[in-house]
Amino acid sequence: MKPWLLSLCIVWNSLNLQAQFGTNQRYSFSLLELSNSARSQYLGKASALTYDQDLSLTYHNPSLIDRDMRGHIHFSTAAYLGSYIASLGTIFDIKSIEMPLMVQGNFIIYQEQNFTNIEGNRIGIFSPYELVLATGTAFQYDKYRLGGQVKFMMSDFFLEKQIGIAMDLSATYVNPYHQITAALLLKNIGHQLYSSSGLALWPTKFDLQFGISHKLKHLPFKISLLGHSLNILDPAISSDNYLISPYIPFYRLNNHIANTILSHLVVSGELHLGKALRLGFSYDFMKNEELRYYAFRGLAGFAFGGQIQSKRFNIGYSIGKASTIGESHMVTVVYKPNL
Repeated sequence: MKPWLLSLCIVWNSLNLQAQFGTNQRYSFSLLELSNSARSQYLGKASALTYDQDLSLTYHNPSLIDRDMRGHIHFSTAAYLGSYIASLGTIFDIKSIEMPLMVQGNFIIYQEQNFTNIEGNRIGIFSPYELVLATGTAFQYDKYRLGGQVKFMMSDFFLEKQIGIAMDLSATYVNPYHQITAALLLKNIGHQLYSSSGLALWPTKFDLQFGISHKLKHLPFKISLLGHSLNILDPAISSDNYLISPYIPFYRLNNHIANTILSHLVVSGELHLGKALRLGFSYDFMKNEELRYYAFRGLAGFAFGGQIQSKRFNIGYSIGKASTIGESHMVTVVYKPNL
């Protein structure tokens, strides 16, 4: 069998299995779903619908990779509940095939943990971490952009070490005349390859996404709507799967069709004040459903932020509400040399 045909069969089999398992399946490497920049955080998953030469967004949609971004360098950092998150990436120009190559690394170092013996006495400390290394490319055909990336994952939780691999495939339609962008994404097609404990190896959480965005004709405002987890009937965690109190997160009182539909949607908006300033927000209904309290919905699932853009630098800041007790503050700097 030809190698490309074998690869296609493996990918197709992975998609079928993950679509069948749905929310009852266990997944590995949740780090893949974290935002890697301030702008991707305040636009949420709908950041995959923004094509404007911003390197910090290419990780979430590899078809946004462009040769015009060659030499750009992106760095982001965030602190959340004692954990440290960082991302670093750049784009090279492969002149021999006239295609760009994006290389990026994302990692999270969790709060220090105590290491105890069998009697419960502390004998040391350790810092768990997870790491993703990604590389991808894209090309354009007429108004369509096609891209893909491969991601290598590694985690170390002291007694449990894991290694995995995943890939993203995406296609983006860009119509500058009507100010419309649409994208289809197949994200996190992969599997855990190694577990030091010898436990079962789990797949990564495959995510089928489709979205569309439109920049208004008479207002400097862009609105985006993205559907995610389209391969799963009900992506939100249901109270039927967990024996827990209704006064803590992950509890849903009304598991009806409206929640099921809305749990697939992320809406975002971005105000363009000239070429120098972007202000935006997003709302992820599924995050709000999973992280709200029974009597207090709060702002979980909301994100707000902005980005200042100049000829040489983009500087962004965003705040994303992750629960009623905490949020993620992320800062991003993108350097754009004159090449």
